[in-house]
Amino acid sequence: KKNACSKRIECPKFCEGPMMLTQDDVISLYEHVQNITEEMLVAAREKNWSLFEELGAKCTNEVVILKSEEITGVLSSDNIEKKFKLIQSILGNDRAIRDITEPWMKNLEALIGNTSNQKKIERFYNSREF
Repeated sequence: KKNACSKRIECPKFCEGPMMLTQDDVISLYEHVQNITEEMLVAAREKNWSLFEELGAKCTNEVVILKSEEITGVLSSDNIEKKFKLIQSILGNDRAIRDITEPWMKNLEALIGNTSNQKKIERFYNSREF
């Protein structure tokens, strides 16, 4: 396996293949995810859904790296604390994003459901002769 490249976060296309993440790489990835989720929250507040989707894809890629790469050694107590605080911030951003998007999604589901029901009723009445 290659040694972890600290540039991986910024240039994944140049650092391909399985890698070993250092403690600093792990913390950098969590910081990057936290920054992305902050940007996603701003995009959601501004209802900029194309940017929100783009950032969501970036966030997913970073999380995949965190889940799939091996970490060299055990995190130090300082890095465990940093990681914990970053995860708390990420989860807080996620909750705030859900508070914005869930009502919108429920409204969308209701609109789609009403349209579907309306079409069913129209088909029913159009198939009958009165």
